[in-house]
Amino acid sequence: MLRTLARSSAVIFLLCGIIVPGLVFSGCSKGPLGGAPMEFACDYQADFVQKIVRAGAATTVMEGNIYTDCELTRTENRMVQPGAPSFVMIMISRPDKGVNWQLFPKSMKYVETPIEPVTDMSEGAPLLINPKDVTVDSEKIGEETVDGHPCIKWKVTTTMPDGKTFVYYSWGAQDLDNFAIKKEFETVPGESMVIEYSNVVLGKPDSSVFEIPAGYVLAPESEMNMLMMTEMGISIPYGMPMMPPMGNQ
Repeated sequence: MLRTLARSSAVIFLLCGIIVPGLVFSGCSKGPLGGAPMEFACDYQADFVQKIVRAGAATTVMEGNIYTDCELTRTENRMVQPGAPSFVMIMISRPDKGVNWQLFPKSMKYVETPIEPVTDMSEGAPLLINPKDVTVDSEKIGEETVDGHPCIKWKVTTTMPDGKTFVYYSWGAQDLDNFAIKKEFETVPGESMVIEYSNVVLGKPDSSVFEIPAGYVLAPESEMNMLMMTEMGISIPYGMPMMPPMGNQ
């Protein structure tokens, strides 16, 4: 499911201060990017809102929480896109164990999938990248205030292992150790994605947030679709055949 969801343009995973549409990053580091005096906090917890902007009008499609200690990451995403089922996705990434855990609160179950290194960006390739394999160049283009925080606005160009590049804009809050409190990138011509953070707490979160909660039971990946439907509040008729888990495609 991690790989499948990552392929959806409606789902962007925001880890470690780096954002690229359709990709999931494992772990992170803190330090200068592209030689510019830009550093970002990679151990923190925060709330976030993700919006789609079309013709100057913004629509919120996701909100949630993120916890990271520069290696381990937990995201709690609440899908709030108008006209779509509202549900919560909880993902814990454990590069130290080589696995990702997706939690299903309504069923009190979780599914474990392996973290696989990326080899290329072709269709069907694993979509998990270590930031150490990504080149990031940043250019200061101005100063702005975002939600009361004095920020430096950066134009950031990331180069993937296969040579493809992505450009986005990042607002580094000077009173939050240059934490990227806002990010914006173009998804398609005339449309952009904006992510805004609030209630930022710098420093390592409690380690318990990166563990499987008490009472959760491991489920096979073959139950992924059924568990997701339960989270979305979709009833499954008795005897209805289930498709194989999309994560295996």
